[in-house]
Amino acid sequence: MVGTQVAREQRSISLYDLIDNTIRSSLPFTLRNHNLILNEISSGFMVHCEKQSLAAVIKEVLNAIMEFSKSSYIRISAKRYHEIVLVHFKDFNILNKSQPPYKLQPVQQLASEIEGYVGITSYRQYETTIALSFVD
Repeated sequence: MVGTQVAREQRSISLYDLIDNTIRSSLPFTLRNHNLILNEISSGFMVHCEKQSLAAVIKEVLNAIMEFSKSSYIRISAKRYHEIVLVHFKDFNILNKSQPPYKLQPVQQLASEIEGYVGITSYRQYETTIALSFVD
């Protein structure tokens, strides 16, 4: 039991740091489109999965949002429901609402590698919420 617990702790990833690094790496694209991204995830929010795969999914979700957003305000938050982690990407001014669903199809294949799902959970005027859920 102790060995399993130690192995799990070694794979712990700060979701805040992972998203923060992704935001920083996309900063030129973000600024060029006059977008503002807020990482509202607690710095102590830890997840237990393969880091590169999760980072790739997060990067592609952000890319899909930013590709079709201009002068937008994007909030990223996360919640845990037992063994499921839910990450919300809320965009408050997406320009072309028909494109993100199409752009997310390849991201879903990446998400399945971490036993995850990516989809649009809310689609209102001037607000789109894209959810990433995965098993922790």
